[in-house]
Formats: sequence, C-alpha cells, structure tokens
Amino acid sequence: RSTPLYSSAASDVYKRQGVDDNVTEGAETIKVDVSSVSGGNGATDNATQQSITLTDDDTASLVVSADNVTVSETGTSATFTVKLSSDPLNSVSVNLSLSDAGEARVSDNLSFSSSDWDTLQTVTVTGVDDNVSDGSQTSTLTLSSSSSDSYYSGLSDNLSITTTDNDTVGFSLSGTSATVSENGSVSDNFSVVLNSEPTASVTLTLTVNDNDTSEVSYSPSSVVFGSGNWSISQVITLTGVDDNVSDGGQTTLLRLTPSGGDYGSVSAQTVTVTTSDNDTAGLTVVESGGGTTAVEGGDNDTFTVRLASRPTGSVVLSVQASNSADVSVNPTTLSFDNGSSSWQTAQIVTVSAVNDAVDDDNVTSTITVAINQSSTADTKYDTLDNRSVTVTTTDND
Repeated sequence: RSTPLYSSAASDVYKRQGVDDNVTEGAETIKVDVSSVSGGNGATDNATQQSITLTDDDTASLVVSADNVTVSETGTSATFTVKLSSDPLNSVSVNLSLSDAGEARVSDNLSFSSSDWDTLQTVTVTGVDDNVSDGSQTSTLTLSSSSSDSYYSGLSDNLSITTTDNDTVGFSLSGTSATVSENGSVSDNFSVVLNSEPTASVTLTLTVNDNDTSEVSYSPSSVVFGSGNWSISQVITLTGVDDNVSDGGQTTLLRLTPSGGDYGSVSAQTVTVTTSDNDTAGLTVVESGGGTTAVEGGDNDTFTVRLASRPTGSVVLSVQASNSADVSVNPTTLSFDNGSSSWQTAQIVTVSAVNDAVDDDNVTSTITVAINQSSTADTKYDTLDNRSVTVTTTDND
C-alpha cells in the first residue's frame, strides 16, 4: 500500500514498527519503495527501494506442563496440560504414544487450530494393573505433532510415567491343617493359588517335612502355575496311610516349596496333617478246635499266638504252664519283630500232657502268655496284660 511521507528538512528518518502476529514464520523481508518525491528545497523524484527485515519472536513447540507423573496399579490417575507455543498456520494433531501400555493408559490424542492453540488441553494418565509383582515401573509417553504447517510437523516431547506396583509374590492356602484316618474313612484336601501372575512357570512341590510318608499320602505331588492359570486354585487331596502300628494320632508336616519365575525366593509354607490311628497293640491267641486238651501218653494240642499290630521294635513273649507236673509247652519263648513276615505270622505253641504214672484223674491247668518286659522294645506292648489258655489233661492211669 502507499503511504504519503512529509518532511520540511532536506533529510528525515521514518520508522516502521513490527506487528506481533503470534505465528511462527521465521524472519521476513519487507520492500519499501520511495517515489513520487516533490516539493521545495530542490527535491527531486529519485525513486529508491529500501529493505526492512522483520525478525520473528515466535517459536513452534509443544508446551507440556510436566516432565513426569506418578500413577498406581490400583487405578489412580494423574493429569498434565498441553498447548502450542504459537498460532499455527494449519491445524496441528498431537499423537500420544506409550512405551508400555501394560503399565499405564492415556486419554485421546489432541488437536489444535488457530482458534484454540493457546488453550490448555488436559491429558489423563491412569495406572494399569498387570497382576505381576514387578515393583515400580517407569514408562515413557511420547507426544509427537503432525501438521501441514512445516513448523509444527515432526515436533516431539517426552514425559516419564512411574507406575507403582500393588502386587506381591506369594501363594495362599485354603487351610493350614487337615485330618485323615488310617482306615480311609476320612480324607481331606486343601487348595493353593498364587497371589500374583508369575514371570514364568512356577512349580509348587509337596514334600513331607521329615520324609515320613508312612502316615499320609498326597496327590498330586506338585502343581504348576503359569500366566494363564495363576489365579485358579488347585486342589491337593490327602489320604491316610495304614501303617499297622499302634501309635495313636500322628502329626505330619506337609511342606509346599515354590520354584521358577519370580517365585524362587518365596518361603515355603506348611500344612499340618493329623492321621487318626486304627491299630491297637494286642496279642491274638487262637486255640485249635476252640479249646485245648492233651492226653497223657497220647495226643497233643496246639494254639497260635500273633501280634494284633506292627510293633515299633522287638516283642518277646514267655509261655508258661501253671502246673508243669501235668503240662508242658513248647516253645516257652516267642519272639516277634516289626518286619511284616514276623509280626503278622502266627507262631505255634504245642501243648503236651506229662505222662506221670500217677492216677490223678483229669487235671485242668492254665498256660500264661506274658510279655517279657526286659526284652520288649515297644512301649505299647510292654504294658499289655497277660493272656491265658486253659488246658485239660486226660489221665491214662
């Protein structure tokens, strides 16, 4: 456009002031043509052109209100704001990209225009629960711009996101005690589940704390958890084992030890299993034919003796007749041990009438089967009462 300039001097200075347009456009050069000069003092129309450089005070950038935010896996959120530093020539899109979407999520992408470039837009970051005990995790949110305005094409800024963890490695048991019976009438079970998603497969191995499997059996002997089933309980079934020993209720400590993934340092846990006993220490005496008789100079008789339960050590019995003048027994000592071929095997005692050449009619005597306490190592058998067999001897005189 043309602007008239007036001066009363032979020379003068004219100033032009730059206008702030808030647009990032770089330095601009303005051409000023001076022409149509007229007037006194020898003025002549000597057309000339002057260049004026207009420097830009605007810079294209993304103005982000925070460098870092903290959220939690429990679902807490944090916010920050974004605006442009200058008026764009065309609309600007800002893409929000997370380096780890498993730790946080972010609100929608942003868009700015010349009408709202300096209006703060809020970005919300929310923690994501990953079920893994991985401690606090740091991820990066990258803001990148795209626009047909070359100054706003390809800008980027990064923001650090810290996600605090709410998971702890460990495993839970449905119970820490159980009861079973030796006769199998009572069984029990418990379940086990992991507290957090493992980083790799985790095996829980079951063992008896003192390696004594004579009281309880368990199935399965190990369970495996992975990322697909870590939160699903698995059941361990317990069954009593009949040990044939009169040992009363026995307590077994069942240990579960984890290994694998991030569970290698997790402490083992125990389940206390009580096995009720179905065995009683005792002597089983069986007389042949339901009674015992012997004839002087004639037929002998027998009875058998066995243990009612498996002893913890040797058991020695003495066999004695109350009237050795009329009755003899063989053997007079019976020995059992805790081997299955011994305690379960009935031992035979032969009863004979002593041929005394005396006319003493038929005689009734008692045979006593007693524990030899000094030679018996099982305390349950050591206190048993004596057993007796009545024998009638027939006189032949």
